[in-house]
Amino acid sequence: AETPALYPRYASTGAPLRVQVTTPTDGAVIRYTTDGSDPTEKSPVASNPMVLTKTTLLKTRAFKPGVAPSAVGGAHYQLD
Repeated sequence: AETPALYPRYASTGAPLRVQVTTPTDGAVIRYTTDGSDPTEKSPVASNPMVLTKTTLLKTRAFKPGVAPSAVGGAHYQLD
């Protein structure tokens, strides 16, 4: 699977911030973490958009049956 893209890629702004999470891999499920660990197949599924209300290290990874998981993507969002 291809690594998920985040938009915006970074931000230093007030909360809440809406982050779009996408992957070009058809049928892939994007999972995420906010605790610094890498996402696994048991991590929560990303919503679109993700709504962040505090400073967050967001890590994402795409999973699709029969295809190797994507590389871990992510970004750090500094929110006031």
